[in-house]
Amino acid sequence: MATIFEALKSCEYLESVLRDSFGPCGLDVMLNSSSGSILITNSGGVVLNSLNIENPLGRVIVDKMKSHSFVTGDGVTSFIIVVIQALKEIIGLLEMKEGIGELELKPQSWQTIISLSKAFYKIANDVAPDNISPVLNKVAIHTNLEPQNKDEIKQKLTQLIKTTLNGKFSVLCQDLFTSLLIDFISNTCKLGHELYQGIIQALDDFSHFCTEFHGTPVQNSCVIQGFAIPRQFATNDKQVLPKSGKNVFTFLIIHCSLDDVKLTADVVTFNIKNETMLGKALSHKRNIVFSILQSLKEQDIQLIISSEGVSDMVLQLCQQFNIAVIQMVPMETVSHLCKYGNVQPLCHHDLFELKNLSDIFLGKGKFCKEKALGVHKFVHLEIDKQVDSNHIVPYLILLCAPTQGLCQQYYIALHNALKSIKMSFSDNRLHLIMLPGCGSVEFLLANEFGKYAKATKDKNLSLAYSVLSKSLLQVPHTLHKNSHSCTSRDKNFLRVQQEVKFSFRVDGSVLGVNGTTGCVIDPYRKGIFEPLNGKMLWISHILQCLSMILRVERIISVKSIVRDDEKESSDSEE
Repeated sequence: MATIFEALKSCEYLESVLRDSFGPCGLDVMLNSSSGSILITNSGGVVLNSLNIENPLGRVIVDKMKSHSFVTGDGVTSFIIVVIQALKEIIGLLEMKEGIGELELKPQSWQTIISLSKAFYKIANDVAPDNISPVLNKVAIHTNLEPQNKDEIKQKLTQLIKTTLNGKFSVLCQDLFTSLLIDFISNTCKLGHELYQGIIQALDDFSHFCTEFHGTPVQNSCVIQGFAIPRQFATNDKQVLPKSGKNVFTFLIIHCSLDDVKLTADVVTFNIKNETMLGKALSHKRNIVFSILQSLKEQDIQLIISSEGVSDMVLQLCQQFNIAVIQMVPMETVSHLCKYGNVQPLCHHDLFELKNLSDIFLGKGKFCKEKALGVHKFVHLEIDKQVDSNHIVPYLILLCAPTQGLCQQYYIALHNALKSIKMSFSDNRLHLIMLPGCGSVEFLLANEFGKYAKATKDKNLSLAYSVLSKSLLQVPHTLHKNSHSCTSRDKNFLRVQQEVKFSFRVDGSVLGVNGTTGCVIDPYRKGIFEPLNGKMLWISHILQCLSMILRVERIISVKSIVRDDEKESSDSEE
């Protein structure tokens, strides 16, 4: 049996899991792990990452969908809807013959499969960039990233985020998460030409910019300025910085233990033979630490953030000098503090110059206090804005949820929404380019591919265009079906399709399907938008996936796969 049937079988399983969850009125999927964990979601990406696919070709298709979701943050369910419909259309073109124990493809059918594979590859690499991209640009909304357009930029970002989150959570949660992201982006990034760089940095360090707090109502989620250090004060839990009468304070980040350092380069060795000598050794160490802290106090350092543990003796002396201490801070948190606090950590070799520390080691803080969110405690550190760098003002999303599973789901949704924003930038990063949603682009592309199918003289390309035209219509069709508002869905969808075609033919209006009512909707008026680059990648990845599936002739199970470089290495050793 040809591998196309194996691919169809795998896609049918994926479609059965994901299809009914598509759209704002899509149904949820309950995921139940072997450990007993349960998660209810309709996010295609979350469901896909939880599935265990045995068929090797099915795993390849899933990997392709995962890679698309990883880059764009959306489009998983619509991806499989189009791919499975395309496979059904292709199989309908094939001719079968009686074989040994099963049906086999006729030789001309194999030729059709190979020709379609080449045609899809050509469309992905030549037709889509040259012909499809200009068509989509004509119907796209372009927003200039000029500083004076802040209100318009914020409005478009809000609409894009709401479209990305639509249907995944309740309306209240969607509004809350949209508000959180807009607040975070507005404060963290500059709403102008530098917005793209800010979004990229926010994506790269999102695990630090968004901190999860489970066991707390989602309504407690908020955005704060600064950092959340997942530790408590080791000196005084009621410590508040800066001291009264001051606007800022100085802090120091160290990567060493204050117990093991020396003020001078001279080496002092003790041969401890009795308790008296032991007392002298401890006194010597205490004197060294005392001198270090005295030097830090003279430089008005009020906070020490250490990645290592701090002994009781050092803590006692710090309290004596009224220096707050946060110890055992995770290295990733320290790195994040250094990066966006514009400060360098102090290591062993730097302690010889304690009496005159360079400014690169001295951080300037504006506020520091221990806080609690539910059962979680952390130290909130806000730095002075004058030392901000890298186009990023450090703000933090405190993301709350009743359970850890929900918290992770909210985190993924916010991360994917940021990816959607990234995919909306133009090539020169000076514009936001967004397409109308609600399946309107799929209607438009189906119409365009239908025209290409009739116009081209290449029979194989014509077949490929025809397959794509019919397959893309499954996206608005599924939106219409999942609205659960029509009795005779198929008949009514034909009516919707005709209305959309008529409107586009008369005045060029691009309409879509309302995922809630199943009726025709104008996505421009409703502010339902998708990123242009995300949609272009979606088309390209679907075409690449179809081309790859059709190129696979057979599946062979082997003990292990030896790479070419490993084989060459083995040969050279012989």
